[in-house]
Amino acid sequence: PKDCDGYRLPTNAEWEFLARAGKVEATYAGPISNCHMCAEEPVLNDIAWYCANSGGKPHPCGQKTPNPWQLYDMLGNVMEWTDGGMKDLWDLGAVNPVPDWENAAFEFYHREVRGGSWWLPPRNATAYSRLSTEARVRHRQIGFRVVRTRTVE
Repeated sequence: PKDCDGYRLPTNAEWEFLARAGKVEATYAGPISNCHMCAEEPVLNDIAWYCANSGGKPHPCGQKTPNPWQLYDMLGNVMEWTDGGMKDLWDLGAVNPVPDWENAAFEFYHREVRGGSWWLPPRNATAYSRLSTEARVRHRQIGFRVVRTRTVE
């Protein structure tokens, strides 16, 4: 990703770093207590659209409180594509793992989506939530956020 001159999908580590915004809890508003089924989670109500408050549909970005870095909808509303796969999770020694897509024909077709959605329960609207799906999938629960590598001057 660091060789990309334009916009790109964030790596898993970049996405999580942005979603956490310097915090260590499950959300930038604090820890969640309801990890199960679709039930109200007070910590999420002001910051995320999820199954209990979305009315069963996605919403325009920017209607909830942003994180401390002024990024909206990092959690909930729609899951976001990353340029990472589930196997990145197991490389515990890596600081910011970047997939080696050239040597992984099968993994090329799978990407990770992060952050939960308007349809999923509270446990998915967290900075640590990870789901893997085929890159060719289109679904109204999935969107994307682009990043750009900062050039060193």
